[in-house]
Amino acid sequence: MFGSDKNAQDTLKQLLSAVERIEQRLDGLDQRLNMLAQRDVHWGLVFATQQLENRQILSDRLGVSNGWLPPTRGWAASPDFLMVVARLVDEVQPTNVVECGSGVSTITLARLLAGQSDCNIVSFDHNEAFANQTAALLQERGLPDGTGLTIAAAPHVEHVIGGETFLWYQTEGVPLPEQIDLLLVDGPIVSSDNMLARYPALPLLHDRLSDKAVIVLDDANRPGEQATLKRWLEEFPAWTCEMVGTEKGTAILRRK
Repeated sequence: MFGSDKNAQDTLKQLLSAVERIEQRLDGLDQRLNMLAQRDVHWGLVFATQQLENRQILSDRLGVSNGWLPPTRGWAASPDFLMVVARLVDEVQPTNVVECGSGVSTITLARLLAGQSDCNIVSFDHNEAFANQTAALLQERGLPDGTGLTIAAAPHVEHVIGGETFLWYQTEGVPLPEQIDLLLVDGPIVSSDNMLARYPALPLLHDRLSDKAVIVLDDANRPGEQATLKRWLEEFPAWTCEMVGTEKGTAILRRK
């Protein structure tokens, strides 16, 4: 009997010791989680502040008030990406711009190129309602102002590239320029079952790219865009890539 009590006491001590060790580990884990949460909040505030500053700088560059631009968070192009676009417009001085995915980037481009009658912008969007919304936002802002602008509501259709079938914008009936100086790739939407949604842009439009052409890929930090970028550079070795540390990652491709 006494031996049985001693065994029970030993077992209880072992259990209490195990519980104490678990509590210590949980305390350590809780501290670690708190540190990670604080870090995420800190960097979230840093990025938010930087984007607010970039939005103001961009507004100044466009010669408009801060509230003139539509929202630039969430799915929309971020202010730091739009700042890259503005810099490249100054650098390339494009006559013809093609963008995949319309929205605040379309408005930014139209403002940057306003009054330049020899310039032309073609913007693809697979969603007709969203294309119409972009058109309405442009009209509210008095754009385009002398610049040619086409918002092509182009559904996704099958394109065969190198024996593979991809869904990308329908190009039939879209007034694509013979020479593209600036190509912005911010669409179609990339999903887990269509990671290479943006890949077709370069193989399908490559022959239209001018000698001074620059390609800009948004969301370049994501796995899908990384896979697209890898294939582009493998299949088109005459191009080189510069990564820009924007919030979502931006890749800039130029000819070597």
